[in-house]
Amino acid sequence: MTQTIRNNITSATSSKIVGSSPNPNSNFTIKTGKVIDVLMDDRTPNSTLFSRDGAWAGVGTVYYVDYPSLKESNETKANIDLLTLSKAVPLFPDKKYIPLKEELILIVSLPSKDSQTSTSNENQDYYISIINLYNNNNHNSQPAEELNLGRVFEENSFMRYILPFEGDTIFESRFGSSLHFSSTTKWNQSENWWSNVGDNGSPITFLTNGYYLDPNDFRPHVENLKKDSSLLVLSSTQLIPYLPKSKFSTNLIFNPASNYTNSQAMLIADRITISAKKDEILLYGNQLGALIDTSIYLESKGDITLKAPIINLGLDLKGQPPVEPVLLGNTTSELIIDLLKSLQNLSKNLSTAVCTMPGTPLISVNEGGYKTLVDINNIITKYNSDKSILSGLDKLKSNTTYTI
Repeated sequence: MTQTIRNNITSATSSKIVGSSPNPNSNFTIKTGKVIDVLMDDRTPNSTLFSRDGAWAGVGTVYYVDYPSLKESNETKANIDLLTLSKAVPLFPDKKYIPLKEELILIVSLPSKDSQTSTSNENQDYYISIINLYNNNNHNSQPAEELNLGRVFEENSFMRYILPFEGDTIFESRFGSSLHFSSTTKWNQSENWWSNVGDNGSPITFLTNGYYLDPNDFRPHVENLKKDSSLLVLSSTQLIPYLPKSKFSTNLIFNPASNYTNSQAMLIADRITISAKKDEILLYGNQLGALIDTSIYLESKGDITLKAPIINLGLDLKGQPPVEPVLLGNTTSELIIDLLKSLQNLSKNLSTAVCTMPGTPLISVNEGGYKTLVDINNIITKYNSDKSILSGLDKLKSNTTYTI
């Protein structure tokens, strides 16, 4: 049975295969059609077909000619009237793969939406997939005349498909984007970079947008962490060789392992934006490292809070943590104000001192000096009960925040 279906497809004939319906008259056909145009919006191909064939509910409908009949008639595209063509709609409701002009599609005839109420057991045409003539993910058109794939679609002769490995599942677009479910395959460790370590069959997933295409390399594409435009990689036991180890290696505070082989999620792109529209952005982990080449800018309409037993502002020339504690702002400010007031009183007394007879005390100067001495003793007592000025000033230093 399988061989019969395969022969029918490759020979592009309209064979009948008995369906599984209990109704013996419910046979369906598999046939090959050549796409002439596709309903995409209210002006593509035209407003008349848009209105006739379901409007927005009809997007994806293709207008086709029977492939064997087209070959026999030698009819040119210029003589084809879209209004008279057969049409087929996508078979699967959960996925769309829109054919291009002049691609060949596999079509089945199955019950229509009206077949439940119709007495004539009415069927309609559904297309299953594009026939993969050239094993090319960019297009598989077969033009009889000049190549015309669509209104804006252009052929990319450099496009490559993703190289599959044993057991892989791949969903791939025409434009260089793909979802690739793969695994560690030791047999292929010379062809991919994720099979050097770990066990055969360990899963790895790639979501890639924008293949790096070398016009001189005609091999299928393998995901390239450094050159593809953007990637999301989900690994299990693989070694991901992308961490910029050389830049972190001089950092004695944060130095993540470059040989990590537990599960990872890696997002790579020229620019990464994370936006939470209504609630928080949450990050949890053992460590958080950010290696920024230019600057870090933080802005908040509320508070910015850093909480840790030790907060280091910078590293010394040897990459070691700083040892200089920052001063407490309010406490230091109070000390300076107290000293200024005492000096202010002394200055006032000195500014009004007058000359007296030799050996006679300058009363105003004496009073100012005595008052300043009392003020300084009070300041020392305020900051430390043991009146040791050095240990008292230690209270000005932060216990958590250090700088260089």
